[in-house]
Amino acid sequence: MADETVNLFVYGPLMDKSRLNSLIKRIPEMHPAKAMGYRQIYDEALGSQSAERDERSSMRGMLLKGITLMELRQLDFFEGVGEGSYRRVKVKATALDTRSQAEAFMYVKNQ
Repeated sequence: MADETVNLFVYGPLMDKSRLNSLIKRIPEMHPAKAMGYRQIYDEALGSQSAERDERSSMRGMLLKGITLMELRQLDFFEGVGEGSYRRVKVKATALDTRSQAEAFMYVKNQ
């Protein structure tokens, strides 16, 4: 039985291939993408980019496909999930190169 995988919509530092390679020891399948219903912001309190819900907006980033659950846990740790910084939400992402839609996780700031 193959390992379960998920898709992850990323923006900011996780779009960098060298960063991904250092965190999960590989570069996953990546597609330029947009996620509907969110907009990108700079959060001064966190000192980094974040996303907030906005039904009228969309934001651009990268769709990472085939992320294993172990890799997802490593990325959760990097993003501070469980420590109060970010949480994971499900979004619909559209790959801009293939025009295909996929469900994906995305990191957003905890409120």
